[in-house]
Parts: sequence; C-alpha cells; structure tokens
Amino acid sequence: MRVKHLITGLISMTFGTGVGSLRYSLLVSFLLLLVSVQTTAKEWDRAELMALLATTKGSEQRYTETRQLDFLEGSVTSQGRLIFSPPDRLVKQVDPPDSSRYEIMGDTMTIRRPGEAEQVVSIDAHPLLRLFIDTLRALLMGDLKLLEQHHAIALTGNRDAWQLQLSPQDSQLAASVEWLIITGHDGHIEQMITQEQSGDQTVLILHGKSE
Repeated sequence: MRVKHLITGLISMTFGTGVGSLRYSLLVSFLLLLVSVQTTAKEWDRAELMALLATTKGSEQRYTETRQLDFLEGSVTSQGRLIFSPPDRLVKQVDPPDSSRYEIMGDTMTIRRPGEAEQVVSIDAHPLLRLFIDTLRALLMGDLKLLEQHHAIALTGNRDAWQLQLSPQDSQLAASVEWLIITGHDGHIEQMITQEQSGDQTVLILHGKSE
C-alpha cells in the first residue's frame, strides 16, 4: 500500500479497493457535517461563521457525491451517511454496492468492508493525513485560529447565500488540493466543491438538516 495513495484518498467519496482509493473522501465528506443553526447578526464574517460551527453537538446526515475524474468521461456517484460526534469521532458509511465504513477516532482511522480484513491506519504515521484531519476538526469545532495556520480563508456573500473558500497554504496539501468551496445559507451547509491539482473535482451535497 503506497502512502501517497492513502493520503490522496481522503476527500473523494468514490471508493475503490484499499485505502489508496478514498481520494480525499473524509475531508470532503465531513466538512458538510456542520449543525444547522440560525443567527440574528446583520453582518456576516468568518469569525461569526466559525462561532456557529463551534456550537456543533453532533450530527448525522445523508449525502450524495458526484466525482468527476480528469482522465475519464462521465462521472461516478455515491451516497451514504455522515456522522460527527464531538470532539473527534468522524464516521462515513457508504451505501451498497460500495458498502464500507470509515471511522476516525482520536489518532486512528479504521476501515471496514464486507468480506475484507479490518484496516487500521495511524494518522500520526502520515504527516499529510494528520494535516487533513486537523483541518477537518478545526472546521467542525469552529477553531478559526487553527484553520488559519493551514489555509487562506475567504468568506463572501451574506447570511442568505454565503461562500467559504479554503486555499491550502501548506506546501504538501497545496500540491494535492487547489481549493475547497463550501456554500450555504444562515448556518446551513448545502454543498461543497473540491478542486484537486490533478484536475479531478468532487461535488458533495448534504440532504436535510442535522439531527
């Protein structure tokens, strides 16, 4: 198993065989697990948005993701459930026919697939993976300071229609990911687009409200 394939497997939700096929799935997926909340503020800024994210007490939602690969014509779609349990438990359950479960707890990622041996991956053993997970947790927990250590952040629009763009500043992450764009309204996350340096793009839509 090549570490490069493991690292590039954490955002896209198009799952193949083995850790290396995740393609950035976890980062893309769990960025959309933010609890839906309302705000009465008249102005919208990133500090306020992050403050809303910091109120997350856990969520479980359905998702649909469409993956466009640069070297293929057409796209691949997957569906499933996304679960976040503060402070650091993240789960992605993929529906059949790609049945699989990816769970991050603390510094360990566990991968389960029917008929296959369970795989356990140490996050600390892979610096880039560690960076991805830290970025994800910063978003889910509303840690603006930590997020700014790794990304240039731009928030545009207003509470009725806003867009949050993350541009990786870390050289390792920037070599793989060009940008991440999250859109929504008020405290509701609606869609995320991930553009990779390879030309691959992932569009993930979150359905309904968080529980």
